[in-house]
This record gives sequence, C-alpha cells and structure tokens, in this order.
Amino acid sequence: MLRNLKIKIFIVLIIVLTQSIFALSCANEKSIDLTNSKPQYMGNTIGNLLNFGVIANDDNSIYFTTFKGAQATLNKKNVDEEHQVIGNGLYLFLNVAGDFIYYVDDTDGAIYKMDTNGSNSEKLGDIKANFIFVVDDIIYALGGDSDRYIGNLYAMNIDGSDTRILSSDNVRQMYFYDSKLYYATLGDGQILLYKMNMDGENKELINPDQIDENTKSVKSMKWFYIYDEDIYYLTSSGMNEIRKFDVVKKEDSLLYEVGTEMPNGCINAMDNIIYFLAVETRQSYTWLNLDTGEWETSTHKDVNTVGMYTIGNKVFYYANEQPYTMNIDGSEKRRFN
Repeated sequence: MLRNLKIKIFIVLIIVLTQSIFALSCANEKSIDLTNSKPQYMGNTIGNLLNFGVIANDDNSIYFTTFKGAQATLNKKNVDEEHQVIGNGLYLFLNVAGDFIYYVDDTDGAIYKMDTNGSNSEKLGDIKANFIFVVDDIIYALGGDSDRYIGNLYAMNIDGSDTRILSSDNVRQMYFYDSKLYYATLGDGQILLYKMNMDGENKELINPDQIDENTKSVKSMKWFYIYDEDIYYLTSSGMNEIRKFDVVKKEDSLLYEVGTEMPNGCINAMDNIIYFLAVETRQSYTWLNLDTGEWETSTHKDVNTVGMYTIGNKVFYYANEQPYTMNIDGSEKRRFN
C-alpha cells in the first residue's frame, strides 16, 4: 500500500512539477562543451534529469523505468533487442557513464552505482540527493547530509570519495555550458543566477542582486537554459512567458507570451527551437522557433505524459506509465517496449 502510494505520488510530482525543482530544465548536447567528455555524458541531458531522470542512454542501449501498479522496474533495451528488466525499484536521475549506471535510490535518497547489466549495486557516500549529474570523473549533486531537499551543491569523485560542497546557497537547479557550471538559488523570494568553474572556483553573480525594470522577471524564473551565451527561461508567475536574459547587458526581454497553452515543462532545446509540453485538456508535445515565433503542436496528445527525453531525432516519453517514442517532429509515435 505504502509503496503503491509512493509511486503514485512520484508520478503526480512529475506531472504537476514540485517546488523542490524549478520544473524541467532544457539541455542541448552541444551546450555541454567539456574537454575529453565521452559521448554517453552528452546523452544524460539535464532536461531529462530534471524530469527525475527516468531515461538515459549510452552508445548501445537505452535505460528506462516502467511502472506497473505498485512495482517500478529499471529496464535496458538495445536497438534491435527486446527490453530486459535489470532492477526492481524506483531508480531516479539515471546517468550512464562508462561501464556503470549512477542513480539515486528513492528508498533512501542515497547515490549508488551499478554495472550496466544491473549487478553489483554500491552506495557512494552518505549524502542524500534529489539530483545528480555525472561529468568525466565527477558526480555533481544537489541535496544534503540528512535531507535531499536542503539545496547544497556537491561534487564528489566517481567512486564516492572526497565529497565537497561547492555552494550552500539553497541551490535549486544547475546547468553546464562551455566548461562552466551555472546554478540558480532561491532565497528571500527571489532567484539568483551564478556561474563558476567546474571545481567551484571563480564564482560570479550573473543577474544583479536587486529588482529593477531590467531584472524583475528574472526573479520569477521557473527553468532556464543557455544558448549562444544568452539565458532563456520560463517565468513562474502564471508560467505564461518565455523570456531571454542578456548576460552582457544584464537585461531581459519577452520572447513569447504563451497565453492559455501554458508550458508544463521543457523537454529539450536544440539550436533555436524549444521543445516542451503544453497543458490543455491533455498534454501535447509542442515546440517554439525562437527566430520566427512559430508555434507548432504535435497531433499526439496524452494524459499523464512524463519523462520527456530526446536522443538524436527521437523523443522518448511516458504516457499512462508506459514508454513511447516518436520522431522529434511528432510523427511516427509507437510504444517503445
């Protein structure tokens, strides 16, 4: 009964978005420009991870969570093979790096790793996390020593050793761009954006620590992503505007007034196009061209759509607790497993 309730709560949290996460961030594989990064790190996009990270991939396989009643399972599927169950439980924030899957076990909130066949699970460190991202030999995590929602920004070695705090500023979201770590903090009812080196050095405030005509909307930021050194974000006040913040001029501008088709969460950003879900009577897969202002919506609309994730020109997502795939333009929808 309790387990069934936990999974139901988890699904509802993804659909309605929790206050503990700014909603669903976006990530473009090209955005993470890190020296000597391996291709599989590019697949663990931040957009997916802030969807609770229930889908991930490496060069050969896709790893995904399915739900059936009170039971959650972790699955692995090669391109031309049937999927196989490799774990029983609710594993979140999947990162596939090298020969291992790194994840947060929902049971205790701790960070673990296991082989890509599901064996040899190992706990890494003592912190509890509500988000992790693996880059090269470092695990970046948001969480706390006793509570996963405290909001410390941690870094630790890939084996769980040398855990250190990079920021204790109530961090709610982080993003990687051009070998820099960007993060947003929540305090005193406003959101502040920072960037720093990957090792935590040279911390810099991006948006001024005061409210004026140029920065007022930035304080109501819901999610953000970075493209061509500008910050694009969705406002949380009504969730009805997509805006751009010019980092150099410290000014922001309205790009699109969403109106009644409010974005529920961002799937991904590729070049000048934002892909996200729009809430109507059902949730629809939608994209916006930032250059032309053109708004397109897929003909496919589903109830309980969660876990949106892009791999190349394919979109993977969940509808009614089952995984689906379709082309990035919304065509050729089919069940994935």
